[in-house]
Amino acid sequence: MLETKFGELIVQLDLSVSWTFGVKWSSKGKTLAYAGQNSIMYFVNGIGSSSPPETQTVAYRHLPLCDVCFISENMVIGVGFDCVPLVFAKGEGDKWKFIRSIGEIRARSPSLYGSQFDIFGRFIGRAQDEVTVETSEESGGSHDKCINCVLPLRGRGTLIKRFSTSGLDGRVIIWDLEKQEDLAEYILGPL
Repeated sequence: MLETKFGELIVQLDLSVSWTFGVKWSSKGKTLAYAGQNSIMYFVNGIGSSSPPETQTVAYRHLPLCDVCFISENMVIGVGFDCVPLVFAKGEGDKWKFIRSIGEIRARSPSLYGSQFDIFGRFIGRAQDEVTVETSEESGGSHDKCINCVLPLRGRGTLIKRFSTSGLDGRVIIWDLEKQEDLAEYILGPL
């Protein structure tokens, strides 16, 4: 690692030609992940080493993300305008890929003004006066409006098996990854 001073620029990345959201470091500080408003996830490895950082972009066919969270060195959860968490994982050859959503992306009914207006309306929609905390089963597997925050929930030990999301609908939902058997290899894989 290079010796850096507080506030010193570590690296300047010109990967995203759009706004950037949810910039997060992995727990070991090996990977930086962030979401672009252009429905692309960006992963950067090797920041601060003597060689140039390795970068990778992963495009996905969903609405843009607002926040991201590392579950392990091999798994990232992204949340945003689709109202459900999206899973990204490191696969063979250390290449990141989109895996799937957790929960069901609800079909939106078309309006007189078109789907973009519906999306904007969900984004700016007013939050409820009360905050409710639910499990993913109780909530029906999704938020009603944009999810703007995702945080890991640590239990006993060091593995993250649950995370919470909060959205503009005033809901906090707790998601249990132990019930997602196909994702276990990314949680328990080599760290």
